[in-house]
Amino acid sequence: MGDNGTTILVANPDSQVQELLARVVETVGLSAVRLDAAVDIAQAVAVNAADGLILDLGAGNLEALQAVRASPEPAGLTSVVVVIGTGPAGGRLAWQAGADAFLIRPFHARDLQAAVTNALALDPAGRAARRAAGLAELAS
Repeated sequence: MGDNGTTILVANPDSQVQELLARVVETVGLSAVRLDAAVDIAQAVAVNAADGLILDLGAGNLEALQAVRASPEPAGLTSVVVVIGTGPAGGRLAWQAGADAFLIRPFHARDLQAAVTNALALDPAGRAARRAAGLAELAS
């Protein structure tokens, strides 16, 4: 699926969860960069020219997602963002802030792999349509 030329940043405040998420991504041939919890996520996306970001919807990370999408750097607009959260309310916030996929805990490793690879395969119009569909799913 991947070619190790695709870089996915993994941001999670729990180092064990972060490592697990990174390994799940790496098993499909993508390169995972683990981010320190204190790092500026929007800047890390730009500096690493990241193709994607896995972001836990914990304290401060909604603002990080909004900062990524508001960044003047091209990577902020082109990087796919998969958000992990605990329920529909988190999903609504994630979709509204510009997520390309949202996973509710608990989920299977295959779900994360599919969310990342499917989001990477979409063009900008497809990503916008997916966000609209995500919001519509939560509204029903």
